[in-house]
Formats: sequence, structure tokens, C-alpha cells
Amino acid sequence: RSAAVQSLEHLGIRPLHMTGNGLFLWVDMGCDTDALSARALQDGFVLAPGRYFSATQAASQLMRINVLSFVRSGFAEWLSRH
Repeated sequence: RSAAVQSLEHLGIRPLHMTGNGLFLWVDMGCDTDALSARALQDGFVLAPGRYFSATQAASQLMRINVLSFVRSGFAEWLSRH
């Protein structure tokens, strides 16, 4: 978890509501996460845009990131290029 937080902060992305431990972090990506997810899918990363977790299904800049996948999958490196 700390490695994921450190990588995100290096990219200028700050996790929201960091309390305790867990497999997921909520982050403000600073962009439309639907568009980001579509680009990521083209490169083999399956992401869940923030709207999937919203009762209104409205577009969102928020995204829930799985900490283990973020560190191990190469997503951090991909994100640094996009």
C-alpha cells in the first residue's frame, strides 16, 4: 500500500481519505476516468471508472485503484506516460 501511495504521489496524484489498511485507494485522477479507462483498456489494463461506484452513474474524476495491481501490473508506469 505504501509503495502505491508513493508512486501516486510521485505522479502528482493524492489518495483521498487514507485511513487504515486495505486493498483499495480512492484517488482523484484529475481527468475523466471513463476516457482514461478506455485508453488503459487499449493497452491491456482493465479499470473501473468512478461512475461505476456512483448511484447516479455520473462521470467522475475519482477512481478506485487496487493497490496490488497498481504496483505489480505496470499500471504505474503506464500512468506516468498518459
